Amino acid sequence: MVHLEVHSKNQPGEGCLRLQALRLMVVTLIVLAEHPKVLQPRYQDAIVNLGETVELECQSQGHPHPRTTWVLPDRTVVHADAPTPGRRFLILANGTLRITSATYTDRGVYKCISSNAAGADAASVHLMVAALPPVIQQLRRENITLSEGSIAYLNCSATGAPPPTISWTTPYVHRNGTLDIQSLKVTDAAFLTCIAQNEGGEAKLIIQLDVLDTIEKPRLRSPKMESLSLTVGRTLTLNCSVEGSPAPQVTWVLPGGTFFHKTDGTLVISNPALSEAGNYRCLGRNAGGQVERTVVLSPGRKPEINNRYNSPVSIISGESLQLHCLSASDPVHLTWTLPSGVVLNRPQRAGRYTVLQNGTLSIQQASVYDRGSYTCRTANEYGSSFVYEVLLNLSIKA
Repeated sequence: MVHLEVHSKNQPGEGCLRLQALRLMVVTLIVLAEHPKVLQPRYQDAIVNLGETVELECQSQGHPHPRTTWVLPDRTVVHADAPTPGRRFLILANGTLRITSATYTDRGVYKCISSNAAGADAASVHLMVAALPPVIQQLRRENITLSEGSIAYLNCSATGAPPPTISWTTPYVHRNGTLDIQSLKVTDAAFLTCIAQNEGGEAKLIIQLDVLDTIEKPRLRSPKMESLSLTVGRTLTLNCSVEGSPAPQVTWVLPGGTFFHKTDGTLVISNPALSEAGNYRCLGRNAGGQVERTVVLSPGRKPEINNRYNSPVSIISGESLQLHCLSASDPVHLTWTLPSGVVLNRPQRAGRYTVLQNGTLSIQQASVYDRGSYTCRTANEYGSSFVYEVLLNLSIKA
């Protein structure tokens, strides 16, 4: 803001027409500036993981636009136009301080100073640098069995910040955390512990190492290949019996690629759906090798009659006749309905009529009274059925 004042004076005793008139002009210039103001809280906390980038905000307002300066915990002053060597500390256009690849030495109080001709304002940020605790990539506990004389490479890898150091309870350790034991002996069997440590804490991996003087390759006690029908909603139990020394580890591989480790080799599928049909692979492995068994689950089908008669069927009176009703699947239920309306719903005998175990209807000493339509009905757990009719025509022998 500028304020001007103008004053004009004549010397006393002089006329306005005199050329020697002297005029005096006085100008007063006043410039007003606006005091800087930091928009962030006066004191705040911030946290960053070790090795990551963090930005500490310091936005301000004022007239003229304030200049931002940061004072680091070690009293180093960082200006916007003079970044630190290596550019790990950089002031952005809006006054924010960016710190890349944070280290533990970066912990402490950072002071932001915003200044112009009218004065200065400040705010502080307390920065904490956190470590990422170690995480071991393997299972927390493993059992490994090897034969005597073999070489053991027991891997132990871990992530964290800073990178964790790896140590074992034995001296045979590689730099990458792998434990190397040459020419195993039975006496080398032990519980081995891998420890990953950094400033954030520690993690442990326990490995039970067994050393055998003899190894028996895995052997399947179940068929190598088997096919089963899948019924929606009906629980299925798939068995995979494997023997060997040491006891083989059994793993089921599902059609979608999912793995299941089962100690007894039994895989139970509860309330299965049609989408779960497919090949189920059982893998049995130990230090001596691996065997594999496959169980094919196929959706069940409704029964279909394999034999068909050219109706009507003719027979001479007094002879015997068998009417077959054979299905490729195993029906849950089979019934024969006779021309008289009598229903035979299981293997049974009713006078001259007999239903055999395979569903065949046997008629002994047929007579003209046996003429008519015979209906075979089969059904299974899928709720569908098949109706097959045979028209029997008898002729009387002369």
